[in-house]
Amino acid sequence: MPYETTKQTLETTAEVTAQNADPYLMDKKDFTAAGEVLGKGSFAKVIKVVFRGSEAALKIAKKKNVATAKHEKKIMQDLTDFHSACIVQFLGYMSCEGRYVIAMEYMPNGSIEHRIAASQEPLPWSLRFQWITKITKALVFLHENDVVHRDIKSANILLDKDLNPKISDFGCAVKMSSGRLLEGLFGTPLWMAPEIFAQQPYGKEVDVYSMSITIWEIVSWKRAHTNKDFLSLAQAVIQGERPKIPANTPPKIAKYITLGWAKRPDDRPSASELSLRLEQNADEILGASALKF
Repeated sequence: MPYETTKQTLETTAEVTAQNADPYLMDKKDFTAAGEVLGKGSFAKVIKVVFRGSEAALKIAKKKNVATAKHEKKIMQDLTDFHSACIVQFLGYMSCEGRYVIAMEYMPNGSIEHRIAASQEPLPWSLRFQWITKITKALVFLHENDVVHRDIKSANILLDKDLNPKISDFGCAVKMSSGRLLEGLFGTPLWMAPEIFAQQPYGKEVDVYSMSITIWEIVSWKRAHTNKDFLSLAQAVIQGERPKIPANTPPKIAKYITLGWAKRPDDRPSASELSLRLEQNADEILGASALKF
């Protein structure tokens, strides 16, 4: 009968649609707000929620930033499919009242920037060295998947319940095509490489530069800061001005920081080279600092 045929067709279509539905697409019923605001800025607000029974962070982009949020969602979803433990995990997304919402893994210990600001005394060097090695491996993971983050800094490295660091905030990140360089003024000025300031084409080396500034923050236990305006800072960075490395820094770490923020991109080690050097010299780095750092 025609009615039966139509009914069967609709049922089959519904089954196929359900099977092909995006598993990351959320519904309002999937979460309840916990009331805590984790962060707020010009781009979005982040709140703590209970998402499908577990704690999560919900990033609510402002209406004017929907396109950027959709781009960030795409980058995060692609990376999450690789199940890396070094990246804040993407959990889901939805559009709601003209805003774009991204659900992410909840990181209860905030950012490295927050830890530095909250404690005058540095955390044990053994833990800080673990941070350095782990975030460097995280950068290796990104670059192996042709993702350039473009905003590596202590504020974008979050800590889980066990103080393991994970890279977050992929609003500036981009997938890099083979053999093609990037353009554009992206990132946070104090962590931006000289070639970005100079408006030259650039590659993955800009992340190594930003990582070196971040390692300096972890080593010195200070947040990067300046009294310079943007143009003065740009000129200083292009001319080679860098933060002062503490005198008691383990020599190998001081060397890697210096190499990583070299003026010429070709003089910087790749993320994988830096990670390998840290691994090979771990005992020396930890031993050299045991009594004085």
